[in-house]
Amino acid sequence: MKNSGVVLGLFVLMAWGCGGGGGGDDEPVAGAVNITAVLRCSISMSAGSIGVAEIPANCGVAEIAGDSFETDQSVMHLAGSSFAPANDGCPPATLGGPVCIPIFAGSNVQWENLRNGISGSGSSGYQVVEFMDTGWFTIFSWPDLAGWSTRNAAYPAGIPLEMGANLIRVSVDDSNTRGSNEITVTRVADTTPPAVYKVDPEPDGIYQFRVVVYFAEQLDPASVTNALQVVDSDQQPVSGLPVYDPLKLTLVWRPAQTLDPGAAYSARLTGIADLAGNTMIDPYEWSFTVF
Repeated sequence: MKNSGVVLGLFVLMAWGCGGGGGGDDEPVAGAVNITAVLRCSISMSAGSIGVAEIPANCGVAEIAGDSFETDQSVMHLAGSSFAPANDGCPPATLGGPVCIPIFAGSNVQWENLRNGISGSGSSGYQVVEFMDTGWFTIFSWPDLAGWSTRNAAYPAGIPLEMGANLIRVSVDDSNTRGSNEITVTRVADTTPPAVYKVDPEPDGIYQFRVVVYFAEQLDPASVTNALQVVDSDQQPVSGLPVYDPLKLTLVWRPAQTLDPGAAYSARLTGIADLAGNTMIDPYEWSFTVF
């Protein structure tokens, strides 16, 4: 497997393809698919004029070198590049200027873990490329969200992994080109308790609409329900709704009623567990002031 480069810069992560994929009117022709990076959470694609790929810092992007990767996580996301169809719908490129290519151009992205037989669909899209060749940007591991609310504990976001070696096959095709590639992902035991990556508002920061806790791995949803407690300056509990997002690795808390402007509040997070059963050792506590 030949890896293309991963560019961490203005667009945070972009994986570029190996040239145009043509094809006749009959069977699709073969095209290159390169698996280039592993992420701990998914990427959101904005639909703005430049189509930036937004990768939260807590995703833990790791470039893949070779045909294998080792992780202690039970799920993972893959990113990479593939063939680049024609620039339909974009104005002609200008010398020295950015090249416009459509966002979400419609390739069919599928993944399968040949170890456990679990498969699913991915997401693909074009990017605006400045001073670079056009290319195809793909996230291979967004889950099929049908029935998501009833199976998120057993089938979390991303590609589920068994202990030991997992052979992951990624296939991409459109009306003209078809390609696939494989990578071996070895899952080892996870013995590290989950930890808070960052919080918003930051300690002693200014609160506006919600409290967000960022993690660097997926959590056991059952451990999140009563994990975050918020109290006012008199140590009286403040009721609110916590929502865990396994795609972004965040816990978002919204108060049941508007918090008092200018008032100080404290938050305490305890009992969080990851999917391997490791539980947070020390509580995470911080304070903030309402804007």
